Amino acid sequence: MKLATTILVLIAATAAAETQPPSSLKEPITFRFHPVSVGQKRAFHVEVRFRVARAVTPIVVPTSWGDASHLEGQTQNLKILTSGATLVAGAKLGLKELHARPGQQVALAYDIVPLQTEWFRHPQEHMAIINDDYFLFNPENALVYPELPRTEIVNATFDWRALPKGTPLVTSFGVGQRLLRVRCTDATGDWLVRIGQDAVTSAAPGAEAADCEVSGGASDLYRSLWNRPPARSLCVAGDRALIGQFGAQVRIRWS
Repeated sequence: MKLATTILVLIAATAAAETQPPSSLKEPITFRFHPVSVGQKRAFHVEVRFRVARAVTPIVVPTSWGDASHLEGQTQNLKILTSGATLVAGAKLGLKELHARPGQQVALAYDIVPLQTEWFRHPQEHMAIINDDYFLFNPENALVYPELPRTEIVNATFDWRALPKGTPLVTSFGVGQRLLRVRCTDATGDWLVRIGQDAVTSAAPGAEAADCEVSGGASDLYRSLWNRPPARSLCVAGDRALIGQFGAQVRIRWS
């Protein structure tokens, strides 16, 4: 089974008493993922734990990313798990308000239930994807978390231990570039696309082994890779999630 994420993982040690002054809140936010089924859909049950620094903390719920909108439907069964803390509606869509004692460690839970239904149907490549053989999402389009200053460095621990034993995890952060080969079956030549953390670049074809290879007619390749309706004639070998990562990073828009 090949699983892929586009989540930045920063591991940090956790060591603190149950309650401490807000000025010393140095613990990471912890996300724990459990594979579940919700309404016959593959989903993730997520538990989030962190310490609050003030009495009211805005909680971010994804509503859009890239060209995908109305993503709030992906977040289901959102609730607070900590006694004495409450979660209420915020002033605008995409924000909740968490009320808790400053310095209190709190936990909330929710389910990521994908809205994505088919490949290459723009803008579905910008939604959370959870399939039989892989998943693909990022903090902006799938995770619920406490609102934080954009200039602040935050450590996050992602706990995947509930996944089946031996499941490989691949992230676009910190592992170098990945290679997508595009092969045209009705014209001469093929192309390599290097997909990294910050950029997508083309490269001259060579003998390098690709993480994923897509082959088909020129017209079908063009339409599918650039977020047009899917072509059933395409052949995909290797890590199919890399195609979704390509579409998410390039973010092609059609007028």
